[in-house]
Amino acid sequence: MKMPVRFLTKSVSLTLLVTSLLLSSGCSWFSDDEEEETYQPAPLPKIDKQFNARSDWSKQVGSGVGEFYNKLSPVIYNGKIVAADSKGLIKAFNLETGEEIWSSNVESEIYGGVAAASGLIALGSTDAEVIVLDAETGVEKWRNLVSSEVISSPAISDGKVVSRTIDGKLFAMDSETGERAWLYDRTVPTLTLRGTSSISVGRGAVVTGFANGKVALFLLETGQAVWEKRVANPSGRSELDRVIDVDATPVIVGDAVYAVTFNGNIAAYNLVDGAVLWQRELSSYQNMSVGGQIISITDSRSNVKALDRRTGGTLWTQTKLVDRRLTATVTFGDYMVAGDYEGYLHWFDRTDGAIVSRNSMGGGGIVADPVVHGDKMFVMTRNGRLTAFSLPKKK
Repeated sequence: MKMPVRFLTKSVSLTLLVTSLLLSSGCSWFSDDEEEETYQPAPLPKIDKQFNARSDWSKQVGSGVGEFYNKLSPVIYNGKIVAADSKGLIKAFNLETGEEIWSSNVESEIYGGVAAASGLIALGSTDAEVIVLDAETGVEKWRNLVSSEVISSPAISDGKVVSRTIDGKLFAMDSETGERAWLYDRTVPTLTLRGTSSISVGRGAVVTGFANGKVALFLLETGQAVWEKRVANPSGRSELDRVIDVDATPVIVGDAVYAVTFNGNIAAYNLVDGAVLWQRELSSYQNMSVGGQIISITDSRSNVKALDRRTGGTLWTQTKLVDRRLTATVTFGDYMVAGDYEGYLHWFDRTDGAIVSRNSMGGGGIVADPVVHGDKMFVMTRNGRLTAFSLPKKK
C-alpha cells in the first residue's frame, strides 16, 4: 500500500506526515484522550547568500515518483549516473555532459533505489522481484522472485546481490545467475515505517537495520549472523510512539558502523564484534553522511545536525528549516546540502551550519537524497528532473 504525500502550504499534521511513511495495520494511532500535535513547516528564512549554485546539465528521467514518498535516488558507476522513475524506466547518463548512454524499461514498479557494482545494475520492485541489468548496456541479465516488495536499494559485492524485503527477509543471490545463495528471516512488528533500511557491504560483511530497532552484521559469503545490537527500545503511550524502525542505511567507516532509529537513538558500533562505541538520543528516518570526522544527519523534525563521529557529540544544529521535510544531508566540498518538500535545495556551511545559499528546483519537491561524486552533485526532483551541479566558487 502506498500513501500519497500531501504538500500542505499552511500546516502539516504530525499524523499526515508520518502516515506517508507508515504501513497501517488498521490500528488507531491516537486514543480518545491523546491530543494530536500539529506542526507547521518553517517559512523560508532570509539568508546571506554567499554564492549562486549553477547547474552543469539537466535531464528528464520519465515521470519521476509522482505523489508517493519514494526515495528513488540515482547511483554513480564507471563514469555514468544511473537513475530510474517509479514506473520502471531506467536511464544512464554521462557524468560530465549529461549525454544519454542507454535507456531500459523493466516494466515493473520501482520503489527502492538503484545499486551498481561489478559491471551490474541491481534494483528491486514492488512485484517482489530483484532485477539485474548489464551496467554498460542496460540489457537485463536476470530477475528473480523474492518473498515480498523490495523498497530499498540492493547491494552488490563479491559475487552476490543482497536485497531486503518489506516482510523482514534478507536475500543473497549469485550476481551472475540470480540463484539464491542464502536467506535470513526476521519478524516485522505490526506497525512500521513504509521503508526498509538499505544494505551496507564491506570487508566481507553485510550490515542492515530492522524494524524492531536492531542493527545486525552478517557474513556476506554464508549469511551467518555475527552480531546483532539494539539501537533503541520502544517506549511511549501510543503505537506511533513505539515505532523504532532502523529505516536509514547503516554506514560503515573504517572499523565503525553507524546506525540511527526513528523515535530512538543514533549509535556507533565496532565492526568486528558489535561493541558499542557511543550512543545518544536522536530520531531520524533519513540516511547519514560522513565527511572527515563529521556525521551530518537530518532528524525527524528536519533539524540538521553535525556530530563528531568519534564521540557522537553535537558540533552544531541548524533549526531554521524545521518540518520542511528535508532529505538526508550530503557532504559536498565545504558544504552540506539537503532538499525539501517545496523543491528548494539548501546549502549549509560545514563549520557552523549557517545557510549560505539556496536553489529553487521546483519539480513537486525533492524526496531522493542528493548524490555526490568528486566535484559534482546530482539532485533528482519528484517529477524526474535530474540536475548536475559543480562545486560553487565563493565570492
